[in-house]
Parts: sequence; C-alpha cells; structure tokens
Amino acid sequence: MPAHFTTLDLVVLAAYFLATMVAGLAFSRRGRSVEGFTAADRNLPGWLTGLSILGTYVSSITFLALPAKAYATNWNAFVFSLTLPLATWIAARWFLPFYRRTGHVSAYAHLEERFGPWARTYASLS
Repeated sequence: MPAHFTTLDLVVLAAYFLATMVAGLAFSRRGRSVEGFTAADRNLPGWLTGLSILGTYVSSITFLALPAKAYATNWNAFVFSLTLPLATWIAARWFLPFYRRTGHVSAYAHLEERFGPWARTYASLS
C-alpha cells in the first residue's frame, strides 16, 4: 500500500463497500423481474426518464475536461456538449414513446425481434 493511504482511508473505504453491499441487497429484494429492473415496471413519467437520459450524458467530464480541452486546443468538443439538451429532447420525444409502444426495453431487443438474433449480435459487437 502507498504510504499516503492511511488507516482512516482504509476504514472509510471498507465502510463505503459495506454500505454499497447493504444497499444492493436491500434493493435486490424489491426487484421481482427483469422488466422491473431495466424499465422500472414502466411506471416512470416521461419527464423523469428525460432527466435520467440527461444525467447519463452529463458527467464531470462535461464540466471539467471539455472546457479545459476547449481552452487548450479548440472548441469542437465543447460545442458538441452544447447539443446534449437537444439529444435528450429528441430521445424523450421520439425514442421513449416508441419503446413504450413496442414494449421493448432496448434497441437491441427491437433489432432482435425485427431482424433476428444476428442483428442484435452485430449491433452489440459494433
């Protein structure tokens, strides 16, 4: 172990792992099906799902790395990040209703039903 990793650090890390496992076990008892896990039993409103999609796009990279890269080199990556709200709106406006209507939980499931297992495999490998 590195010299700067103290006993307190080890205790905090162990407590974090323990808390994560306890939370995982507690929530795993609630899960009854794959549909419930992957799509929340389709009980979430559209606006919350849209926020979830936006949260998937936004990360610390968006706030730290992209502005730094824009400052150091060019603005291409930063300008791309400005399109994320538009991508979220498009996904919430057209893709979410499509998946709710078809009953699929992912694009892979849709590809498999429409074209067969080879399409799902090809898309996942790509």
